[in-house]
Amino acid sequence: FTGWAEARDDIRAAVVVGSRARLDHPADAWADLDVGIATTEPGRYHKNTDWLGEIAPVWTLYLDPGGATYHVLFDGGLDAGIAVLPVRAFALAARMAPVLRSRVVKKMPFIGKALSQQLDSGSDYYGPGYRVLFDKDGAATRFLRAFPADARKTRTLPSRTEFGNATNEFWFNAVWTAKHLERGELWFARTAGCEGSLRGRLLQMIEWHALAAHRPDYNTWERGRFMEEWSDARVVAELREIVTGYDKPSIRRALRGTLALYRWLTSETAEQLRYGYSDTLPENVTRWIDRNIS
Repeated sequence: FTGWAEARDDIRAAVVVGSRARLDHPADAWADLDVGIATTEPGRYHKNTDWLGEIAPVWTLYLDPGGATYHVLFDGGLDAGIAVLPVRAFALAARMAPVLRSRVVKKMPFIGKALSQQLDSGSDYYGPGYRVLFDKDGAATRFLRAFPADARKTRTLPSRTEFGNATNEFWFNAVWTAKHLERGELWFARTAGCEGSLRGRLLQMIEWHALAAHRPDYNTWERGRFMEEWSDARVVAELREIVTGYDKPSIRRALRGTLALYRWLTSETAEQLRYGYSDTLPENVTRWIDRNIS
């Protein structure tokens, strides 16, 4: 990749992010390559994808919904995410980042919050580590100075209101999932319920539980990655019981296991955060499901 990119005059820089750049949980034999190129001619890379074949033989590829990154499976099963970015975007971001981090901008209604979130997103993306493959003009290096490793946004514990809304949504969707299961909609109950809305809220509570037990800067990664290392050991043990098969008894067992796990996680997290928490709703939902779902 470097040999191909560096030889092209329009490509001014290339930067690796993700596991092939970070020190914490670095790349293993199965890791993909996430790399961005800064080019003066971004349009030429979207007219067709023949250029990918110049790097290595291609098995298949697709363009992500954002329209900037090509996800490519090269010969031999080597996968890469190649983001095509205009050089001027790097230069503009490098000039604007200090201004956008100022207190004045952050206090601006609506736009200040949106810009701050964009910077936080960039810090989350580049903060864990990056590696500059080459930088012909210094634009990428100047841009990346806006995202030092220590600028990565730490995860925050929920407010009392956020905590309450999350738990209410979980228990509402528990009944919703059970009804679809009893109706015989196995696919929908499994994917939209157990592995959809309920699984998402369960992961959120697992993260909150870990943060409450440790500290706000405790690294819970994202989307459950490396959960076996950072979550409570009891969580990992119980997760083995809630992986669903495609039959009603398996989905029913997974649903009940999910509810039981969420229940004690919520109770312990609320206690750590000193939030008042009533077990009435979990008790009502659990009893209803036991009574109505055969």
